[in-house]
Amino acid sequence: VARINDFWIFNFFIQVPDIEWHVFSKHSKKAYEDLGLPVPEDIKITRVVIPNTKPNPQSDFPDETTPDPEDYQVTTDPNDELNIIRPGEKLIITYKQKYDATFNHSRIDNKFKASFYFVDGSVSGNDYVETVKSFCIGDCFMAAGCWPATGPISQTFFQPTCKDKKDRDVTCSHWNSDSFDIALPEGSSVFSPFSGQACVGHVSTDFGTHVVLQSSEGSFIFAHLSAISIHGNCANVEAGALLGLSGNTGNSSGPHLHFSKAQRGLFWANSPPSGLAPLMPPDNEGREAINITPDLTEGGYKSHVTSCYETK
Repeated sequence: VARINDFWIFNFFIQVPDIEWHVFSKHSKKAYEDLGLPVPEDIKITRVVIPNTKPNPQSDFPDETTPDPEDYQVTTDPNDELNIIRPGEKLIITYKQKYDATFNHSRIDNKFKASFYFVDGSVSGNDYVETVKSFCIGDCFMAAGCWPATGPISQTFFQPTCKDKKDRDVTCSHWNSDSFDIALPEGSSVFSPFSGQACVGHVSTDFGTHVVLQSSEGSFIFAHLSAISIHGNCANVEAGALLGLSGNTGNSSGPHLHFSKAQRGLFWANSPPSGLAPLMPPDNEGREAINITPDLTEGGYKSHVTSCYETK
């Protein structure tokens, strides 16, 4: 259930032109191999909802995955075709999805995004809100040690210098940090590479919205997120669990995931050698993680990595 409320400010309203709801299902290879069955293809379903109108399903899947229009419940004024939420009003949209046997032994990620136009006195603009939740049906075991996200590497561990937009050498933010930065669009999935306890960190100026994972492999941070999928303040998670969505919060020069391993309980003031790189697989070109070097002077990033937890 997604709820958008006003803030009771004079001459303030929100207009919601559309809402997107995505379902991603990643099957467990091990679970199906143990059953002696072929691993089903990953499932992706996208729904676009325009409040106060019929849903517009965008899917190549069988009719049984197409929702009944009654599954959508809108509580704004039914005579308001522009879907404007004024002081004292709220918009509630409930979406129901049936999960049949094709979803057995899989991790299911639900992403919900509402775009809106706002007016606050003389100030107006466009923005969006996004949430994500994940759950498991059956055995959704995933292998440990995969990259937490998919994208190009923009900074590596203990990198002393970087290139700015004018191709000048500047001190990198990772010069004393055992970290990788993965550049990726806001709203991209971020997964846990190991089993352990994941806790929501206090929003900070540096890391923004972030999650800290305590595991047998050490302590890790996933920073600059836009949304978190953990239930409660802390939760036990398995490798491959969805931690949240990437963003641009905190001290960030652009949308990316800051992925770091702690030394002596700290995510900064660290020194070589890297304890993080040996835990990660090679990049898409087969380069070992310990040898990944980003290069912005050749028209792009040298190393791209792919998470095995990503729905294909």
